[in-house]
Amino acid sequence: MENLTIYLPGILLAYSAFLLAIASPGPNILAVIGTSMSVGRSSGMALALGVATGSFTWALLTVFGLSA
Repeated sequence: MENLTIYLPGILLAYSAFLLAIASPGPNILAVIGTSMSVGRSSGMALALGVATGSFTWALLTVFGLSA
């Protein structure tokens, strides 16, 4: 933990890349929109929460991999 400042730029870069990937429209956004329109808002919100959770999990795994 004492050398965290050495790895901090890489960690912030990884988080920035994942936040950009989450915010950009792609297949996941189209799936959320399609589900919301065809099934309902609650199903669309559940799918969006699942997509965000999965993306955040991948981001954490990447950050821990970079800092190891």
